[in-house]
Amino acid sequence: MKLHLSAEEFARLCVERGVKFTPLRRQAFETLAQFGKPATAYDLLRAMREKLGRPVAPPTAYRALAFLQEQGFVLRIESLSAYLPASAAMAAPIQVLCLCRDCGAASQLPMTEHDLALSARAADTGFRIGRSIIELLGTCADCDTSSRT
Repeated sequence: MKLHLSAEEFARLCVERGVKFTPLRRQAFETLAQFGKPATAYDLLRAMREKLGRPVAPPTAYRALAFLQEQGFVLRIESLSAYLPASAAMAAPIQVLCLCRDCGAASQLPMTEHDLALSARAADTGFRIGRSIIELLGTCADCDTSSRT
């Protein structure tokens, strides 16, 4: 599965949606994508300051993250207070994240029949799911293999 949208795909979607793709939003997205695992807002802030070679105020980073999250390009991982670029395939209202407690890796699972059933059950009660992120905490295959050797 493709890990996340590229900056070019992000730019194209912003144009289609009629929202502004500012240089700072692009920088925030590209920087977050380079982490390769969930990153906090302050991780992003430090990395952006390094890349840009100038101060970046915390509200600036938070506004960029809020925009990226609002557009569905970034997921907020509540249990870690961290962010992760959304998978290109993760446009579904229910998203499942597998988080490794050992190395910090995160992977996204595609929507399954169970997720569709959950949506249907919610709809039966008159509730429409806007967006839901299910976080599964455990050990990734790499860490599980290395602990057994």
